[in-house]
Amino acid sequence: MNVNIKKSAAELALEAQVEVLLENASGGQAQALESLRHNGMPHRKLEPWVYTDLRNLVRDTYRPATEADRGAGDFKIDPALAALGVCKIVRVNGFLQDDLSDLDALPDGVSLKVQDITAGVEVDEHHFIADMVTAFASNSLVLEVAPGANVEQPILLANFTNGSVPVAAYAHTIVKMGEGASATIIESLEGEGDYQSSNLLDVSLSDKANLNFVRWQNEDVAAVHLALMRLTLGEASKWQGFTLTEGARVSRNEMAIRFTAPAADAHISVAKLLRGEQHGDTTIIVDHAVPECDSNEIIKSVLEDKARGIFQGKVIVRPGAHGTDGRQASDALLLSDQAEMDSKPELEIYNDDVQCAHGATVGEIDEDLLFYLRARGIPLKEAESLLVQAHVGGALESIQNEDVKNAMTGLAARWLTRRASS
Repeated sequence: MNVNIKKSAAELALEAQVEVLLENASGGQAQALESLRHNGMPHRKLEPWVYTDLRNLVRDTYRPATEADRGAGDFKIDPALAALGVCKIVRVNGFLQDDLSDLDALPDGVSLKVQDITAGVEVDEHHFIADMVTAFASNSLVLEVAPGANVEQPILLANFTNGSVPVAAYAHTIVKMGEGASATIIESLEGEGDYQSSNLLDVSLSDKANLNFVRWQNEDVAAVHLALMRLTLGEASKWQGFTLTEGARVSRNEMAIRFTAPAADAHISVAKLLRGEQHGDTTIIVDHAVPECDSNEIIKSVLEDKARGIFQGKVIVRPGAHGTDGRQASDALLLSDQAEMDSKPELEIYNDDVQCAHGATVGEIDEDLLFYLRARGIPLKEAESLLVQAHVGGALESIQNEDVKNAMTGLAARWLTRRASS
């Protein structure tokens, strides 16, 4: 028996946009559009999306932003990031803003170019976010760090969506680290109003490259945020990645990590701070296809009111990947009886010579610790904030640059301060 599934208004709107573009599309864009038309919008019957059913969570599909929507509105770099002396590369509604960027002051060894979107995107017939960006983004930004370059000045990739008129903003960025290169890159994702933001980030680390990557997702609480990062690591390369998630009504931050040569190391940490009815999904897939590589995932979630957090993590160890060390840990703190955390850590191992572990905890604030602090005259909200800060501290500690670590710690503390004063 065939069952027709009723499509949502957002899905019907997306189909209409796809049909219009297909008339003149070619190459990779056409493939992505065909994939969207065939697969539709992700829903709970698809295992990777079982906790984030976009058919129910996304209310509408807004028109793609155009050149006419470049207005920056109230955009400004957050003081905590500006104080780091960053080199800015700014996008508004998916379009590069030369006047807001430091394009003439890029650090030595760093280059930036704009290229056609289909020239740099590997079409994935089964990945919704990749298809959306490939189909609708206007171009790709390519950021390259030359072999051997040691870039000390942090580079800020600032993405801002001006949703004063509801739009869907699409952005694709390619980061290429040359052999032996090192850098610190910060990505900020912010906006104002009711909008949809979709970001695709492709990162490749050549042999012995070292990248410290920090992401701050602080979209408007009315927005929908969908992001995919695809990371490949060369021999003896090192990735230190941290994400602070506190924005968007609905967010999905997904990472696909692939080791392509031995002796590489990927450290992934996430701090998630959600309140109200926010829905925050972190999905990470790590593919150990070669020997002697390490991966470590630390996910710290704090959920208040009716917020819902999701962590889906899978570590795949393939037959030839001996000497793998793969670890996952998801710890959630619930500050309300109505908050919810769904954790699904997985290990898929096809080799005996490995060290792998995973675990997940969900709990409330420790009453004994709370009593200890309150007995010393600390008010309830402040005592709770101290314990919450200690909880997320394990994720923040992974940031290598001390100034950047302090800045991100300050941003997390700001969320706690707003909570304590409410």
